[in-house]
This record gives sequence, structure tokens and C-alpha cells, in this order.
Amino acid sequence: MPKRRPLEAFIYLVNIDSLHVNETLSILKLYVINSNQVWCADLREDADPYIPEFKLVKLNSDGPEWETGIYVDVIIEIKNKLTTESYYLIARHQYIKRVE
Repeated sequence: MPKRRPLEAFIYLVNIDSLHVNETLSILKLYVINSNQVWCADLREDADPYIPEFKLVKLNSDGPEWETGIYVDVIIEIKNKLTTESYYLIARHQYIKRVE
């Protein structure tokens, strides 16, 4: 019987022109929508010291036990630490793949 594992999420906020991501921005929350189910997750920093400055990376490894090979909508909440404003970005039709 295969081992059941929760979903893992790796979130990348990438500056399109490869410039440094402003340090006033922070990714706070992740929302993954699978039909009528929503996974809401707190995120933590990636410990990889080799992440380039044009990427802001967060992760979570305690997700639901959904099937892989499906498409979901992903929303992240971004906060500006200076203005305290929050913004939401959505990426629709994101593929969840199985990682061995």
C-alpha cells in the first residue's frame, strides 16, 4: 500500500525583470481551491541560502491529502510591511503533480 503524504506547496514570487524583490513585501497566506474544498495555509521561509534576490520563496508541507494530477486555483496574500496594505494574487488552473 502506498504511503499517504499531505500536499506540499512551494510559493515563488518572482520579479519579472530579475531585479531584487522589495523587502517590504511579505507572503502571508496561501489558499488553494479544489472544487468546493479550500486549503488555507500559513507559510514559512525556505532555508535555502542560494535563492536569488529576484525570488521570494515560502513553503508549507502540511497540506491535505488530495489526489495528484488535478488542477486547482491558487491565491496568495501579500502584505506591504510599510503601508500594511494586503494584496491578493491568483494563479488559476495550476497542476498538482506527484513528486517521488
